[in-house]
Amino acid sequence: MLDLDPQSNLTLYGLDDNRLQDIWVNEEKYVNEGFPTGSNTLNSGADDALLASTRSVHFLLKPVEVGVDDYNKLPPPCELFENLYLIPGSITLSQFEGVLAERWVSPTEENILSIRTMTQFRTIAKRYSSEYEFDFVLADVSPSLGLLNRAIITTSDAFFMPATPDLFSMYGIRNIGQSLRKWENSFKQIASISQEGLRNLFPSECVKFLGYTIYNAKKRADQKMELAGAHRNYAERIPKEVENWIPSNYVAGANITRIAQSIGGNAVWHTHNTYPALAQKYKCPIWHVPDATLEKDDKSTVTHNQQRFYETRGAYFVFVDDLLSRM
Repeated sequence: MLDLDPQSNLTLYGLDDNRLQDIWVNEEKYVNEGFPTGSNTLNSGADDALLASTRSVHFLLKPVEVGVDDYNKLPPPCELFENLYLIPGSITLSQFEGVLAERWVSPTEENILSIRTMTQFRTIAKRYSSEYEFDFVLADVSPSLGLLNRAIITTSDAFFMPATPDLFSMYGIRNIGQSLRKWENSFKQIASISQEGLRNLFPSECVKFLGYTIYNAKKRADQKMELAGAHRNYAERIPKEVENWIPSNYVAGANITRIAQSIGGNAVWHTHNTYPALAQKYKCPIWHVPDATLEKDDKSTVTHNQQRFYETRGAYFVFVDDLLSRM
């Protein structure tokens, strides 16, 4: 998992606060100052210990940000659970958007640093995938369509959209559709790059839309779609918005017939109340909370709802199975 949201919520869920502080503090010099000498001094053996432990994504981006060579050695990702790893986020990542703005130019050979900058998220993902034999790299991004997310999304293989059942998500779908049409023109320019090595920094085809999933909706078992009326009104409108606004060429052929269907059906639609807050507190998935070492004030709440905590696991398995089938 790559935490590419400057708010770093994924990181805050996954890492102990003290460990995260150590990561940020130890790399602060390089994140703030870069490499003033004009070369990547860490490639010459300086401060080897820094590359021997987990580093934030902004630290990994720093070489291209200041225009020096990438690290020869990859810092290890943070292992959260068996077969699940994290590259931590950083609250300083928003600074990288300013660099993108300066270098967001037509991708021609004369602008090699611009091309490296635009594709560096993908480069990092591919390097870690190769070295650690990862099957998937999942990137968490902020809910915006600025240059930072444009660079991330357009150099990814695919993306999906979490959607709350409200007006903001309705317009979010429209904005994504309109942005995809604009981004396609930029992608077409990639074909004009004659250097194969530079062209290969981009994906071989435009990013694909895998679908959406509703979340954080109020459950009403006695109502249609098991949703409270205010949320149901929007949930019923979202499929049509997807069909109207997401260009079909951004949908893989096998998914055309179900792109307007929520990923996993209604498995993860409903609000989990305070469960996510407890999961964040104990740094584990919701369904592991009952087995965590709980503070006294939390024990009665968790014990009383223990089965509901466990049942969330099955719901997310349904969601993930559907998501994987669309890839």
